[in-house]
Amino acid sequence: MPETHDLRVLYLCQEIMSIDGQNKEKVPQLIAEIEALDLRTATVEGIQALLNTLLDGFPTSAMNIPPGKYIHRTSICQKPANIRRLSYPPAEVAILGRANERGKPRFYGSIGRSVPFFELNPQIGDTIALSTWRTTGDMLLNRVGFTKESSVYLGSKRELDKLYAPAAFLEELSEAERMVNDFLAKWFVRKISPEEAESYKLTAAIANILMGGGVFAGLVYPTVKMFGNADNLVLDPKFVDCSLELVTIEYLEITENAGINFKTELLDTAVTWDEAGNIEWTGRELGWRYQEMSKIYMKAEGGEWVNQDPEGKRIDPVPTNPIWRNPSPIGLEYKNCYPLAFKASGDAPLNGPDGEFNIKFSVIFDVEKKEKFLAFYIPRCGYPLQAAIALGNAYGHLMNMPTKDLKKFTRENADGSEQLHIDQLPDGRMMHFFSEEYIDAAELGKQIPAGYRLILNSQEGPPLKINYLYKPSKK
Repeated sequence: MPETHDLRVLYLCQEIMSIDGQNKEKVPQLIAEIEALDLRTATVEGIQALLNTLLDGFPTSAMNIPPGKYIHRTSICQKPANIRRLSYPPAEVAILGRANERGKPRFYGSIGRSVPFFELNPQIGDTIALSTWRTTGDMLLNRVGFTKESSVYLGSKRELDKLYAPAAFLEELSEAERMVNDFLAKWFVRKISPEEAESYKLTAAIANILMGGGVFAGLVYPTVKMFGNADNLVLDPKFVDCSLELVTIEYLEITENAGINFKTELLDTAVTWDEAGNIEWTGRELGWRYQEMSKIYMKAEGGEWVNQDPEGKRIDPVPTNPIWRNPSPIGLEYKNCYPLAFKASGDAPLNGPDGEFNIKFSVIFDVEKKEKFLAFYIPRCGYPLQAAIALGNAYGHLMNMPTKDLKKFTRENADGSEQLHIDQLPDGRMMHFFSEEYIDAAELGKQIPAGYRLILNSQEGPPLKINYLYKPSKK
């Protein structure tokens, strides 16, 4: 199941009004009238008029998120040339959505990096622009969909009714106000098929009211596609234009869609654009350079690893190594191995009968198993066994090469429950080889130091893919 992502926020309770005794008796009648509408012929304006009557006197609670919150957004598209393609669409192409009317675009995004992929459900071969944005001003968000009934309906692992609102606020709701709150939540998190798209008229009308008055920057609600285990944001274009800045762009191709897991190939990245918004693509991976920093904190946030300075400010990645273009199937396995671990990667030259060639290697910091070890990619060279032996005998040297700066790292769980100094992870004494050519595992075990675990993934040889796990020993 997808992991959950929660916002840590400062709550601001805004008791705008309360449903009085006169309206209390009308609530069930108004809800029944709205639900009886033929949404194929109803208009958003007409629905909104009924909702205004229902919500007259309805209290709400909002949360204020200070500047510096990161938001992710994706688009299925060809490689964009200008950053305008990455924000909310022009009015003339804006279709009816969960939180917007036709011709009235809003900015949809997510706190978790993986969430937008579920929302789009891209297919293998689709190309995606993943943009990361940062707020530059306070972001006051209204909320909808966070009820016990929503948790059950979506099959969420989270107790949605305990998120984003002070317990006292929910406890003080009257019976009629609870009915209204449950009605709004029920409809806003409803699973709507393409054939039922007109149902978005009701949810768009709800969003118009909950985001109305020029008070709120946007709305937060549980994501339907991820079973309520993460949250989406929809933002007012006015807030986007004045209080949201673009940080990075990644252009990706979908290589696998397993329903709840996606694999991608990185095609290009950008961190700069000119005054007209024309994107300056780099052809490089995004990463961090640490030499000039005295201490770095590594933190799990929104389904990704982020780096922070000693003051807690997030450090943005920069272009680093050239992108590995069109890796083979075994190369792609190496690139995507241990997706939940932190990796420090590098290249190492090897001399062979036909000259020098480069292998790729990564130090894998598996914070769940609390160990570190090495993974290698050996390209086609004609002597993969000899290359693997050389790498195995250089294990200690290679372990230290890309990690000399990592003593500055502290890893922290997303909820702040645990801290782990990376340099204190014990050496798991394991080598995972990804080789384009077949390697005899038994022979390799004889030629490397005793006491190491080996895993081999070979592209060639019987069978096609070989996985051995054993502890060789020497007399």
